[in-house]
Amino acid sequence: MPSLGEPFGALILALGTTVILLALGIAVIAQGLRGGSHPAHAWLVRAIWVGIVTLLVVGVNLLSETWTRAEPAGTTPPTLVAQVEASMWRFALEPETLPVGQPIEFRVRSADTIHGFGVYDPTGKLLFTVMAVPGAEERAIFTFREPGTYTVRCTEYCGTPHGLMRATFTVQGR
Repeated sequence: MPSLGEPFGALILALGTTVILLALGIAVIAQGLRGGSHPAHAWLVRAIWVGIVTLLVVGVNLLSETWTRAEPAGTTPPTLVAQVEASMWRFALEPETLPVGQPIEFRVRSADTIHGFGVYDPTGKLLFTVMAVPGAEERAIFTFREPGTYTVRCTEYCGTPHGLMRATFTVQGR
């Protein structure tokens, strides 16, 4: 039996919550229709309906957080951890040379404000992004298939010199 922290359990919980909230919303609207056309009553029915829809949207988004953090079954554990610190207006990456063909876990932190850690291959194609938030450590696992010089760019506007916030690292063959 899946737990509610797994994607299947989260889906069941989200669908159950949706059904309950929709049933409650339908009941409120039906009650409002029977209640007459008094302006204050109509406003109350609309406010309750907006509240129900808001709860539904927030609930589904919160549940999706478990899906985005779930690692696929059979994921190879990382062989190397790369520490990344973003700060105005630079990235510090350790180590600066990474191996090709091995899963690397990037642990990304921000020292000051929200930054985006976007990794681009040597041709300029975006491979993945991680949001760097002050006070939190975000993680991403990625396996580089080709050697070369990769570029890191900030993908979240962080001030006037944001466009200059770049770094590079090297991926080497075995």
